[in-house]
Amino acid sequence: MTLLDVITKASASTEPHTSQADHPIVLNTDDIFFNLKPEVENPNPTSLVNPLTGWGISQTDAKFIDLSKKFYTKLNRNLKDIHNFNKEEFIGILNPFLEKIKEKGRIFIGVDPNDTGYTSVLLEKVGFLIGRDVLSLVLEACISLEIWELLEVLIVNGLVDHSCYPNLVVNIAAKKQSDLLCLCVKHARNLGSVELLCILKYFLCPPKDSYVSMVNVRKEWESQALLAIEKAKLGKKSRLAKEASILLMVAYDGFLDPELCLHYLLASNNVDEVILSSLLGKLVGKELMNLIRYLGKWFEKV
Repeated sequence: MTLLDVITKASASTEPHTSQADHPIVLNTDDIFFNLKPEVENPNPTSLVNPLTGWGISQTDAKFIDLSKKFYTKLNRNLKDIHNFNKEEFIGILNPFLEKIKEKGRIFIGVDPNDTGYTSVLLEKVGFLIGRDVLSLVLEACISLEIWELLEVLIVNGLVDHSCYPNLVVNIAAKKQSDLLCLCVKHARNLGSVELLCILKYFLCPPKDSYVSMVNVRKEWESQALLAIEKAKLGKKSRLAKEASILLMVAYDGFLDPELCLHYLLASNNVDEVILSSLLGKLVGKELMNLIRYLGKWFEKV
C-alpha cells in the first residue's frame, strides 16, 4: 500500500478515533534519520525518490511508548468505572508512571516523594515527554476526580492539547473553578470563540458558588501589586516598577472579584477587536448591564 493509499483510506474512514495511537509520544527524529541509509549502494542521483533502509525507533522511545501504552490502558479502564475510582488510586498509578518516565529520561526532580506537591512537580518536569493521548486522559481524570492542583500544572505548563480546551473550559465553568478559568485565559493559545464566550458570560454573571475560587484570583492581584511596590523601592528600574505598581493598583482598587477575572480575558491575546465585537453581540440582559458597570469603573479612573 502506498502512502497515498494510506492517507486516502484514513480520510475516508468515518469512525471516530477512540484508541490510543501506535506511537503515543513525539519520536526523537535525530536517532531515526541518523540511521537511514540508501537501499542500494549507488543510488541514482537523478531519481526523485530513492528507497531507504534502517528506519527504526530508538530503544529509549520504545520504552516510553511501552510505558505510555500500559498506563493508558490501565487508566482508561479505571475511568470507565469512575464511581469506583478515587483520587488516591489515581495518584497511586500516576506517580509510578511518572517516576519511570523520569528514570528513562534521566531527569532530576529534586523533590522527596513524601513532600506535598510531589506529583505536581513530577508532572511539571516530565510532562513534555508524555504523549497527547495520555495527557488528555490524565486531564479527564483530573476533572472527574476534581484534582485541581494537577489540572493547574497541566494548564500552566502548556500540557493541554488545543483540541481539549472546548470541553475543558465548559467543565471548569460547570465545576465553578474561577481561578482555573483565569489560567486558561492566561496560558492557552488561540482559544475559540465558543470558549471565550463561555468565559465572558461566566465572569459577567458568575454562579453563586463560584466566588470561593475567585478569592485566589484576588490574592494573586494583591501579591503582584505588593511585589511591584517592593521592586519600586529597589534597583535601577525603580521608575518602571513604580509605574507597574500604580497600574496594578488602578486595576485592583474598586473592582469586584469577577471583574478582576474579567481583566484577564479582555487583556488576553486571544481576544482582538473582531472577536470582541462578536462576543459582545451575544450578550443579553444582566450580562450587558454588568459589562457596562465594569467599563464605567475604568472610565472613572481615566
